[in-house]
Amino acid sequence: MSDINKGKIKCPVCGQEWGKGVEICEQCGWDLESRTYLAAPSQEEQNKWNKKLEIARRNWQHLKQSKVEVEEEKKRG
Repeated sequence: MSDINKGKIKCPVCGQEWGKGVEICEQCGWDLESRTYLAAPSQEEQNKWNKKLEIARRNWQHLKQSKVEVEEEKKRG
C-alpha cells in the first residue's frame, strides 16, 4: 500500500498516489489509514478488510465506466 522509498501512499482502490499525511483518498474516498495495526490482524480482520477492498474496487470501476458512458452520451448530443 505505501511506498516508503518515495514517501508516498498509493491508494489500493484507485491507484492514485498521495503524499505523507493524507488520510482519505480524495479521488475515490478510501480510508488510507485503514490498515494501520499495532499487531498483526486476525484472519477474520484480514478477510473483512479484503472484502471491503474488493467491494470498493468494484464500485470504483463501475463509477469510472459510468463517467465514460456519460461523456460518450454528451458527445452524441
